Amino acid sequence: MTLRVAVTLCVLVAGTGCHKKALLLNPDAEFCGLTGPKIRVPAFTIRISLSEEAAKRLQDTGETIKGLVDFDGDGIPKDDEYTAPMRPIVLGCYQFEVQKPGEVLISNAYISAEQSKRLTNPDYYVAINIFSGRRAFKDNVLNNGFAEMHISQVAKEPVQITCDLLPQFLTNH
Repeated sequence: MTLRVAVTLCVLVAGTGCHKKALLLNPDAEFCGLTGPKIRVPAFTIRISLSEEAAKRLQDTGETIKGLVDFDGDGIPKDDEYTAPMRPIVLGCYQFEVQKPGEVLISNAYISAEQSKRLTNPDYYVAINIFSGRRAFKDNVLNNGFAEMHISQVAKEPVQITCDLLPQFLTNH
């Protein structure tokens, strides 16, 4: 009996892995005003980690972590459409907020079906920005929260983003 319990615990521990899931504070995350027909984005994971000092500062103040994921690509823009600083085809975006660092599964993001028809390369770009939630601080306090790659890359393996505090918020500054 003891052996069976030990084996079960080992399997459970091995199955859960080393990375904890981050609980979405807004499970119905925002789609940045996307209207009309939509195409679901392939699911992908963002693995957010913080430096020790950043984690302590956010935990001590109750600050959250927000993410903005932009989807855009190369293609034929509309004559009257200004997309700077994005690429010519803006497909949509997805926003989320979590209480703590960890893995965030993006499984319900969408892009514009109409805009996607104008892409010259269907392997569009994903730009991920991670920043503090601005609940405890007036401005963002996190540094280095950015990654950009093609959708084919983010769908293969988790995107690692490690943030520190901005220099003006470091205690040794």
